[in-house]
Amino acid sequence: MDILKNYFAEHLDDADAEADPAPERVLRMEALAARYLLFRVGQLRFAIASTDVAAVTRSPESGCEYLSAAVIVPPRYQAAATVDASHESWVHLAGTRFGLGPCRAEGDVVLAAGAITPRPERGDAPWITGTIAAPPSLVLERAAVCARLVTAASA
Repeated sequence: MDILKNYFAEHLDDADAEADPAPERVLRMEALAARYLLFRVGQLRFAIASTDVAAVTRSPESGCEYLSAAVIVPPRYQAAATVDASHESWVHLAGTRFGLGPCRAEGDVVLAAGAITPRPERGDAPWITGTIAAPPSLVLERAAVCARLVTAASA
């Protein structure tokens, strides 16, 4: 840890912390890649940013309200969302008391910034924000999924 202390002491100057930085010193960093959790509901594969997932477990956590993962399947694909014995995972969404399950966890994938094709017309499933070509997946957005879960829980 002394190495880090020395580095910060030598390279960072807090004297002008209140002043606005000079425009030429501001760097904009863009994420080069992000990790996504992959899971299936029947034949449909979904992807959600790993930062949006609190836990993936083999049994429901206490204190988390789980809804059937079928609630995130668009109506026209409900027939393809048949849950069977291989669906033994439960996904708890970060920052919420909600989760999805059962579903079939399929690991994760690291995607470059341009790997997700945005879905401009969300229609009947606003929580699906895009698609991934490989592996073929529907990309979920946590806030919209949470809104869907709140609606489904109160119905």
